[in-house]
Amino acid sequence: MPEAIVYWLFDDRCLCPWRHGYVGWTMDWKGRLKNHRRKFGDAFQYKFLFRGTRLECRRLEWQLRPTKSIGWNNAPGGGKNRFGIPHSVEVRQRMSEAAHHRPPISDETREKLRITSTGRTNKGRRGQKKSDEECAKISISQAGRKRSAETCAKLSVLKLGNKNRLGKFQSDETKEKIKIKKTGVPIHSDEHKQALAERMKGNAFTKGKPWSAARRMAWLNRQQQEA
Repeated sequence: MPEAIVYWLFDDRCLCPWRHGYVGWTMDWKGRLKNHRRKFGDAFQYKFLFRGTRLECRRLEWQLRPTKSIGWNNAPGGGKNRFGIPHSVEVRQRMSEAAHHRPPISDETREKLRITSTGRTNKGRRGQKKSDEECAKISISQAGRKRSAETCAKLSVLKLGNKNRLGKFQSDETKEKIKIKKTGVPIHSDEHKQALAERMKGNAFTKGKPWSAARRMAWLNRQQQEA
């Protein structure tokens, strides 16, 4: 297993690694030092505090930096170095550009992902209800979002022959909840009914066919209201 190190960056004003300077751990010291030179400049020295496994170095870093804002460290150590620390606008822009230029996933990789995901279900969320705050966030993120015609066509093809609910019936409790929720709620608005009436005028499918009982009753009620 490759060796990891815990290091301390300091200058003339620093007295001890517990309170001053920057403490971190890495398995690539040359690359890490290059990043620190870019951030802090060249006006610092460094010292190796410990060499060992990755877990041991993370544990020591957490002991030296258990909370944020100690010395030059903005965040606590031990693998939580970004917890609660927002990215700057420049960093977010670089991350966005890197995501846009990310190469597409190859067919071979997609096949490997499909094989590893086969038979896997979302049982970890089964029985867990989302909080009101989470539901509100999802609602806001989906507001005004429209699927493209291509996406709708793909979903339509995927749903063909879907038999997930075939042969399953709602319980009496669920039926009662649906009944209470739907009671007093009009199926169609007056504007929608008027649009349907205009669209059905001169419809060749109903021309010459007798009216149904429901249609005749609706026509009689409308005639009484107009009178």
